[in-house]
Amino acid sequence: MSEKLFTEFEGVSSKQWKNQIQYELKGADYNETLVWESPEGIKVRPFYHADEDKKSFSANTEATNFKIVQDIFVHDLDKSIARALETLNRGAESIRFTLENESVDITKLLTSLPLTTTPIYISMHFLSEDFIKKINEIAAKHSATIHVLVDPIGQFAKDGNLFSNVEGDFTTLNNLAKSCNTIQFLSINAALYQNAGANMVQQLAYTLAHANEYFNRIANFNQQVTIQVAVGTNYFFEIAKLRALRLLFNTLAKEYSSKINCHIIATPTKRNKTLYDYNVNMLRTTTECMSAILGGADAVSNLAYDAIYHKDNEFGDRISRNQLLVLKHESYFDKVNNPADGAYYIEVVTEQLAEKALLLFKDIEANGGFITQLIEGNIQRKIKESAEKEQELIAREKTLQFKEKELAEKQMRFDTLSRDSSFIANPSIPGLWLVKMTCVETTCAESAVGDIRTEEWIISYEANHVIGRVMANGKLVRVYTGSLNNKSIELSLETQGDSPEAATRMLVRLAIKGPGLMEGQREIVRNNCKVVYTVRMEKQNQ
Repeated sequence: MSEKLFTEFEGVSSKQWKNQIQYELKGADYNETLVWESPEGIKVRPFYHADEDKKSFSANTEATNFKIVQDIFVHDLDKSIARALETLNRGAESIRFTLENESVDITKLLTSLPLTTTPIYISMHFLSEDFIKKINEIAAKHSATIHVLVDPIGQFAKDGNLFSNVEGDFTTLNNLAKSCNTIQFLSINAALYQNAGANMVQQLAYTLAHANEYFNRIANFNQQVTIQVAVGTNYFFEIAKLRALRLLFNTLAKEYSSKINCHIIATPTKRNKTLYDYNVNMLRTTTECMSAILGGADAVSNLAYDAIYHKDNEFGDRISRNQLLVLKHESYFDKVNNPADGAYYIEVVTEQLAEKALLLFKDIEANGGFITQLIEGNIQRKIKESAEKEQELIAREKTLQFKEKELAEKQMRFDTLSRDSSFIANPSIPGLWLVKMTCVETTCAESAVGDIRTEEWIISYEANHVIGRVMANGKLVRVYTGSLNNKSIELSLETQGDSPEAATRMLVRLAIKGPGLMEGQREIVRNNCKVVYTVRMEKQNQ
């Protein structure tokens, strides 16, 4: 659209936005408060603007052409054919068959389907030149679009073994490159890296290095490469990841004077799927499929909500397929190409992911290439480190969620209590207090007489209780509850568990000395020791 809208309104520059944000922050640090850093080392700002974030690349994505893929594992040939035909009648637009061995009657399997209108993917757990040539003949005869997902390097990365050996596998691939011109026979299993725990920069760099090995080892290769991708839950970053992947692959192909493109088939990740609250899996796969479509995947195969603990079944497959049908036919995700264009946030993240991945790719190549790095175990080690870091972040988030839930439940209990008519609120008590505590007695090894601690407490009345919320570095660390009696306050807190602070009881007794000043004592009693602090509290002006 060339016509500009809303020209009657004056534009707002990025400088004006920043000035307004700084005013709203009331002195708080902009970077510490609003800028966060992703696991990939990308600093995400609170807003993006055309003044600073003009697009410097082109990532062509055709969301209007994405296909809905149904996965079928071929065990019983006749049942697999019947299931494929049924799913096509129920909305699937493409089928991905998984074959364990070459005993499958591939001619019967393929010719039983409407090949001229249905793209087919064949994932093989083996490498057979004759078998793939037979598929090529069928495709040529029926004018079919068939992607054979053969990936010897992916096989090596997955379990440490190639199909035969490096020389044998690449001899087969070179022979196929000469004889199979109808099908796309080469695949890169990039989903392996995501599901193993690699961050997005690693996923992109390893996929690029993976592709580079094929470009180097297959002579005069000029066929489209199918890249299988797993999509995680970071919605906008995943959109940017797929855009960056296409951008990087095209850049690499140009270095080999090739105009081949990559064909991306995306599937939701398995890393974040839960066994105990399986309905949540449907929410997660829906947003992940949305990212895949908006990011430019050519085909999307959804993951059934029960895939991690249940064999393929008609109900799970139907629900997962219907999620994609809703996105396509009711949410109109297939109506606009390049849907992320103009979203400065996504475009900036795309560019930063691509730049960081390119640097890592160059480092891999400088150290012998992808296969060498796999043999030496460097790729596996880096992914393991990334996965462990991700698990630590997840564990921390779960802990915070548990604390928030616990505090919310306490809040509800307090709110349901009727205010005691005998309770007389002192209006000078609620507010922010600066608390200084000095240790005067201890039998606990981790503390010493003379230790000084400083905290901020937010005191409020809820029902007929006094609530003291303890803050440290801007975060809520504990909540005391208690009562007000004339000119004194008594607060307490008990915790249970198997940690070193198990069965801990805290008791705070405060005397109101005057407006904005309270003094008293805090006792911490554990199973085997006790600490006593003097407490001085000064109210802060608000």
